[in-house]
Amino acid sequence: MSEVVLITGVHGGIGKCMASSFISRGHRVIGSDLQEKSEGSLSLLDYFQLDLSNLDDVEKVMGRISGKYPEVTMVINNAGIANLELFLDESDQKWQQVMDINFNSLVISTRYWLRFFQGKGGGHIANMASMAGHISPSGMCSYSASKHAVVGFTESLGLELRAQDIPVYISLITPGFIKTDIMKIGHKNGFPEKLQALTTSPEKAGEKIVEALLNKERHIIPDSSGKVLKTINRFAPDLLMNANKLLSTKIFKKDK
Repeated sequence: MSEVVLITGVHGGIGKCMASSFISRGHRVIGSDLQEKSEGSLSLLDYFQLDLSNLDDVEKVMGRISGKYPEVTMVINNAGIANLELFLDESDQKWQQVMDINFNSLVISTRYWLRFFQGKGGGHIANMASMAGHISPSGMCSYSASKHAVVGFTESLGLELRAQDIPVYISLITPGFIKTDIMKIGHKNGFPEKLQALTTSPEKAGEKIVEALLNKERHIIPDSSGKVLKTINRFAPDLLMNANKLLSTKIFKKDK
């Protein structure tokens, strides 16, 4: 069956690659992102500008999309941002922006499309979290908090829907080290070169995510680093804690 997929953050690394993968497989993609016009490299069915930090606009734009394209079958809440700052250095405004874009807007979107899909008799919603939603890196308090919220929200909602036999799939996506703009923040601040071998390209991650979504998988870890990190966190959490401490010391070392 051909899907009609809405992807927020469609011009970001993983978002763009997911869109390209869906399109190459014969599915139609509606894109949404911050800029006014769509970039020409994607053959999108349509494009809608949306600033997810403006929470009042989220449901309005979703309503415009569903009104114009009632055949939407899948929604991927993909957009996200991150700051790399010590907690006391991050302003309230920056903190709120991360929480609004990464989590609060995602909740509004999920609620809207859940009601929409219930009225249609089924659909699929996927929420983009991160390994930072399972493991807490230092210097990214707002990002980690937002992604932990996405993980808890999505897992809880999935159990709720299955308990009620509601025919809407909920998928949770938790990538590890993907070569996106968020990873570049770490590289500029001392992300160890030796860990570069653990990173995965957004193209490969996008392909893995799309394949898993089309197979209706509920929890998707699209890269080997994510799977390794989750396993270590389960069986040897102290190892990750010590590694995180060393990395944090390097990144946030004050000039003397």
